[in-house]
This record gives sequence, structure tokens and C-alpha cells, in this order.
Amino acid sequence: MLGGMVVWFFISPCITAGCNAIFSKINIITKMKFPVSVLPATVVLSKLFDHFA
Repeated sequence: MLGGMVVWFFISPCITAGCNAIFSKINIITKMKFPVSVLPATVVLSKLFDHFA
């Protein structure tokens, strides 16, 4: 159960912050050719660093 909670406390903020990153930068994404996968990837990497720290 503890292992599941550790994973959940990493995945939950990643999903929420990743979606918010896309939603907040929707104007940039629609105006130019920008890979959408970059925004959630940066959020996941920052949350991973916070999670391990």
C-alpha cells in the first residue's frame, strides 16, 4: 500500500500540472508549430525532481 501511495503522490500532481500547462499555453500552441508533448514533459521532470528531493 505504501508503494502505491508513493506512486500516486507523484502521478496525481503530474497529470494535473501537465494538463494545466497545456491549457495555460493554448495561445502559443495554436499560433505556431509547437510540439505539445514538450509542456507535460517539462512538468513531469520538474515533479520528478521535487518527488525525489
